Amino acid sequence: MAIGTSGAIIARIVSQYSNAGTKAAERDLKKFGAGIDKWAKRAAKAFAVVAAAAVFMAVKIGKQAVDSASHLNESISKTGVVFEESAKQILAWSKTTADSMGQSQTQSLDAASTFGMFAQAAGLAGDSTAGFSMQMTALASDFASMFDSSPEEAINAISSAFRGQMKPISKYNLFLNDAALRNQALAMGIYDGNGSLTAQQKILAVYELLLKGSTKAQGDFLRTSDQLANSTRQVTANFENA
Repeated sequence: MAIGTSGAIIARIVSQYSNAGTKAAERDLKKFGAGIDKWAKRAAKAFAVVAAAAVFMAVKIGKQAVDSASHLNESISKTGVVFEESAKQILAWSKTTADSMGQSQTQSLDAASTFGMFAQAAGLAGDSTAGFSMQMTALASDFASMFDSSPEEAINAISSAFRGQMKPISKYNLFLNDAALRNQALAMGIYDGNGSLTAQQKILAVYELLLKGSTKAQGDFLRTSDQLANSTRQVTANFENA
C-alpha cells in the first residue's frame, strides 16, 4: 500500500488463480459420464435379453397353439370315425368337459374314442356307445379327484381293466378278478357258467363292476371343484381350449 502524490491511497491486490477445482470437477464429470454410458450399455443389453426372451416365448406359445389345434383336429376326426352318427353328441359334450371334469376338449375326445372302441368290442352301438364312453371318461376324472391321481392315469387304469389287466385299477379300491367277472356275467345273463369269458363278456362285466364299485367316487370332481387341485385342472383345461 502506498500514498500517492495526490494523497490517494493506492492498494496493490495480488491474486493467484488455481484450476485444481476445475480439474477435479472435470474428473467427476468424466466418471459420471462413464457411469451413465456403462449403465446405458447394461440397460440396452438387458432390454435385448428381455426382447429375445419375449420373442422366444411368443414363438413357443405359437408353436404350442398350432400343435394343440392340430391335435384337436385329429381328435375330432377320430371321433367321427369311432362314433359315426353319434359323433355330434360327443363333440357337443366335449366342449363342456373343461368345467365339468377338468379335461380339455382334446383330452375328453381322446378318452371317449378309446372307451368307444371298447364299447364297440362289447357289441354296443350308436347312443349306447356314446353313453358308455362319456360315463367312463367322467369316472376317470372322479377317480383322479378322489384318489389324487391324474385323469390320464385313471383312463389308463380303466382301459387296462377292459383289457383284462386288473392291477392298475386296484389303486382306486376296485379289486377285480376272474371269479368276480364270471359272477357278474352270470348275474347279467350273458354267461352260462361254462368255459372262459369272451372279450365281449369281460368288457361288459368290467363295466358293470366299475359302476357298482365306484358309487362313492362318482361325482367327486364336481363336489370338490372349488378345491385347488380341481380348480387348477379346470383353468388348465380352459386355457388349452382357448
